[in-house]
Amino acid sequence: MNRHDVDLPSDFTSRKSDNQILKVVLSLKQKGENVIFITKDVNLRIKSKILGLQAKNYESFKIKIDELYTGWKEIKVSADKIDNFYRDWSLHLDKEFYPNEFIVLKDEFGSSKSALAKYSKEDKMLSQIFHQKSILGD
Repeated sequence: MNRHDVDLPSDFTSRKSDNQILKVVLSLKQKGENVIFITKDVNLRIKSKILGLQAKNYESFKIKIDELYTGWKEIKVSADKIDNFYRDWSLHLDKEFYPNEFIVLKDEFGSSKSALAKYSKEDKMLSQIFHQKSILGD
């Protein structure tokens, strides 16, 4: 069975692209597939319900922007760890990070000490984002 074997009500002109899509969805359902038709088009959702198809609004699947991964984390650590990072240009923390995730190290007691780092999956360490010598032109 294909979409050409499916008949739509006579009011659903077969030349419209929307109705061709509905024919495909309906043919899948008639084959026994579990089909959910997702569209922003309210008229298509109404038509699909008339045909006995399950339809959902695309908008209800929106992701909240504030819940998306930002690519960086702020981590509170001791001032000594920040000093060690600047001395060694690397730091190991017993935390989970994503590869190449950026980290802002902040003093846990609120001083202005901070550092910017990037997690290296290969080294399993926080490392410098740039090398000090590259700034000085050496």
